[in-house]
Amino acid sequence: MTMIDWIPNTYRISSQTVTIPFSAICSITNEPFSGDIMIVIDPNERCLEYCSVDRFVKELYSRVMTHEQVAREVFNEVESALGPRMMLFVEVRVTSAVHPPAVVRCTYSELGSELEQEE
Repeated sequence: MTMIDWIPNTYRISSQTVTIPFSAICSITNEPFSGDIMIVIDPNERCLEYCSVDRFVKELYSRVMTHEQVAREVFNEVESALGPRMMLFVEVRVTSAVHPPAVVRCTYSELGSELEQEE
């Protein structure tokens, strides 16, 4: 069972973007870090339900993990909630003062799935 809910794509929108602030504790430095998580999908029949995405992300606040793990967990949860789609993009942008700025992306398209990182 997933923590993220969906709603029917009644209005046939072609793209949905959700951006939510997050924080977690770095498993390498033991320091808190924070930033934004951006999720972009092609909704097909299902759209993300915003409040459940927010609740899922808030569950990460006390977790000890890397920003790569944050990206992968959000990606997997969205994919599990919505099922197969043409495109799913999750970006974790770390902007806290303790850590240098960093961006990690998990993407899926018909061309394949990958995790990429930029510092």
